[in-house]
Amino acid sequence: MWHGIIGFRLPIDSIQAQFKLSQNKTVKNMNGVINGLEQLNTNSAVTMAAKVTNQNNS
Repeated sequence: MWHGIIGFRLPIDSIQAQFKLSQNKTVKNMNGVINGLEQLNTNSAVTMAAKVTNQNNS
């Protein structure tokens, strides 16, 4: 089986990122995401809830 495994290196020329925060979802679904994050009551979850709110109100 080891004879069929080949190692290789792949150089990375660029990275493209997307910032997706529940867009294209129903209002009910978005509100559920926001409420769920806020209930976690951690700094990162509350920050993410605010970002989801702001992203979808723009």
